[in-house]
Amino acid sequence: MKTVLSFVQLSTVERDFFHIRVRLYGLLSSHSPDDIAKAKAEMASLDSEARSQWTDYTATYIDPFERQYVTGYEKAMPDYIAVRDRVLDLIAAGDVDAAQTLAATEGAEKFKLLEKIW
Repeated sequence: MKTVLSFVQLSTVERDFFHIRVRLYGLLSSHSPDDIAKAKAEMASLDSEARSQWTDYTATYIDPFERQYVTGYEKAMPDYIAVRDRVLDLIAAGDVDAAQTLAATEGAEKFKLLEKIW
């Protein structure tokens, strides 16, 4: 049963972070204050759910092979979130060009690191 729950938790984390990324990229084309407020609320909810699932997952037994992925994820995720938040801040400030550049360069690079871990 632990394996099934672990896969469900990991799947939820991955799904939520992909949805956040899609929502963030959507703001690059439609970035009214209302769109930004809705996206921030949705992204905060998804982020909270992903963090909760991650906490539940890491509270289970993790074998040594799996531990390397957990460690990699825990190192890479804060860097990705920091860039993601900077992109959102740039969009909210009206600097969509800078947000787009940051998302396509550093943001994409950080997300690719996470994809390799997943």
